[in-house]
Amino acid sequence: MQRKNVKRRNTIIVFSIFLVMIIYICFCASALFITKGLNFDNAMDYLMYYIKHPKKDYFNDKTIFCILGGIVVWFLFFVYKLADSTYNFMPGEEYGSAKWGNVKAFNKKFEDREDKSNNKILSENIRFRYDESTLLNNNTFIAGGSGTGKSASILTPNLLVNHSSMIYTDPKGSLIKKYGNYLASQENTRVYFIDTVNMSKSMHFNPFPYIRDTTTLEMLITNILDNTKPETEMTGGDPFWDKAEHLYIKSIFSFIWQHTPCDIDWTNYGSREDDDQVHYEMNLVTFLDFIHRADVITDPRTGDMQPSMLERLFKELPVDDDARYSYEDMSKGAGDTLRSIIISCNSRFSTWRNKELHELLKDNDIPIEEFGIGKNGDGITKSHLFITIPDDDKTYNFVPGMIYTLLFQELYYQARFYDNDRLPLDVGFWLDEFANIKMPSGFKEKLATVRSRGIYCAIFLQSLAQMKELFKNDTWEGVVGNCDTFIYLGGNEHGTFKYISELLGKWTIYKKSSSESKGSHGSSSNSVDVIARDLMDPNEIRLLPNNKEIVFVRGERALMDFKWYPWNHKINSYAMSYGSFEPVKYMELIRKQREEANDYYELIFDNKKKIDYYLAQKESGKVVETTVNILSFLNYDFDEDNDKTIEDDINELIKLSDEEIENIISEEEFIENKRTTREKKNLFKNMDLIGLYASDILDARRKEILKSLYKLDYSPEQIKDIISLDRDLDEIEQLYEASIVLKG
Repeated sequence: MQRKNVKRRNTIIVFSIFLVMIIYICFCASALFITKGLNFDNAMDYLMYYIKHPKKDYFNDKTIFCILGGIVVWFLFFVYKLADSTYNFMPGEEYGSAKWGNVKAFNKKFEDREDKSNNKILSENIRFRYDESTLLNNNTFIAGGSGTGKSASILTPNLLVNHSSMIYTDPKGSLIKKYGNYLASQENTRVYFIDTVNMSKSMHFNPFPYIRDTTTLEMLITNILDNTKPETEMTGGDPFWDKAEHLYIKSIFSFIWQHTPCDIDWTNYGSREDDDQVHYEMNLVTFLDFIHRADVITDPRTGDMQPSMLERLFKELPVDDDARYSYEDMSKGAGDTLRSIIISCNSRFSTWRNKELHELLKDNDIPIEEFGIGKNGDGITKSHLFITIPDDDKTYNFVPGMIYTLLFQELYYQARFYDNDRLPLDVGFWLDEFANIKMPSGFKEKLATVRSRGIYCAIFLQSLAQMKELFKNDTWEGVVGNCDTFIYLGGNEHGTFKYISELLGKWTIYKKSSSESKGSHGSSSNSVDVIARDLMDPNEIRLLPNNKEIVFVRGERALMDFKWYPWNHKINSYAMSYGSFEPVKYMELIRKQREEANDYYELIFDNKKKIDYYLAQKESGKVVETTVNILSFLNYDFDEDNDKTIEDDINELIKLSDEEIENIISEEEFIENKRTTREKKNLFKNMDLIGLYASDILDARRKEILKSLYKLDYSPEQIKDIISLDRDLDEIEQLYEASIVLKG
């Protein structure tokens, strides 16, 4: 309708201009009636002269009739064209208007040219900035068969950009092996990894620290039950068993959450072993030991049910304790029913009885609460988590499933402390081999809401057939629909060919037809017509060159471009030059740094984002913990008159400018805390002068003195003796002045 109105308006404007021109021409033409010597040969010359030289003298008794005649002719043409304007003519687009988009025009609209790290790399040349100004979400669906470059051409370039915190499914473990050292070397970047293929070389993960109340306790239980549910389990069965098993697990989880760490002497609760005293920590290993001890015993003589060790332990708890309350609710049934619940639970967790898995679950190395907020809420420090899963076995896929569910839960929780519920750091889930991952229940709904939290997902599958298998009853369309970017890398599945062809649409082409009839009265004819044609039909999509891809972005024309291949880019060679990632050595280094950090003061409130984060947590009632070193503790003023609180200190910090805060936190006391004194002295002893000058071992003044003495031709041994870490700055200044005098 709007198009018709525009066409009518344009017709009226054009014909209004023509009307003025016709009246003028008719006025000039009326002068021909009073021209002497006019004939057919010179009439046109006279008319052109009169048009170019208008005069009032041209008016005569025929002028009115000439003008009226011109208006009548104009009116007839005007009515005809006005009626014609009611039709929606689309020349060249009669059967479709599909065409390929222009990469340069797309980048001009969507690329961040100032900050290259703010761009998502979609192909060799196509860039799409992450920020909200695009009004599109960053969810991406990538379809490509085996060997089409899902990891190499899409995942790898975006990993190397190091835009934000990212979580990767790494089926072969090749990503962290190639790029782990590179990422770990980047400023304000941390690397974590979970390896369910070789668990002895994996970092540890414990979900219990993320239980804050009974609600999150319930969420963790539901999470674990969902991720350990057999794929072949029928739906629509009796819900009693699921609910009873949930109660049973809740009773044990409640005990672990509320009463560990603790020591339990099981001989006091019916254990037949001579020495059965066990120390328990708050982790899933404790849970596995507890379900092993929950056996229902029936007296063979009387048939009465005897209390298990677990039941005896829970009976010592207060009546209103959650653990005892849940266990008693579960155990009100008959003995056979209880035995069935316990057997069902033991069967569910039978695959967890693995020493390497116990080691992985015993404590926590991965602070998932900081993935979206940075270290201690600094809004700067990015985290990269690599989750390695076997591509031929799903036995332990519940581990990444549990982690993914907790990640979404924790990221949503942390986002609530910020304006507009948006995390200060983007968090990306790069879900390679998505079909083999246990995702959170309601993932489709989460995909629709993650954008507002600063979260996005990149889903990698080999074809649409896999997506349809994962999401039944056409719900897969909702998943794909919530991804504003869709990349097709190639494949060999007909359903995907057809879907891509329909997405590309149809365009209008010209068809030339010719016919010829032979005989005594033979004839021939040629005609040109327009027909519809797919921009690419399914067969052409099947033949898509292996080095090209098709990119769809919501609201934009489809783009075809070359794939981004690592071997064509220097940044890949540079990242690979850091060498192969060695998980055991990296874990030893991280844990050593963590142990050393326990002896030193860790400044939390060193920028405004941290302060805002702390205050938001305080308002929500959350207890915020920090550590202080022995020196700071001894220097603290414990006088009775000193009633200044940490909140007072923070309020004073808020009043300071960013520059003043930076000056405070850059003082020598805090810089020295980057390494232990012993480590610094060892490095100082073994490093050459160039290494010392480039490191953070020396403060700025020592570096100046080093440079000056080097120019004065002092030997490295003499220079290191003068600027020794065992000397204070006053002593060093005196030695430095004496050294200058000696060189005269």
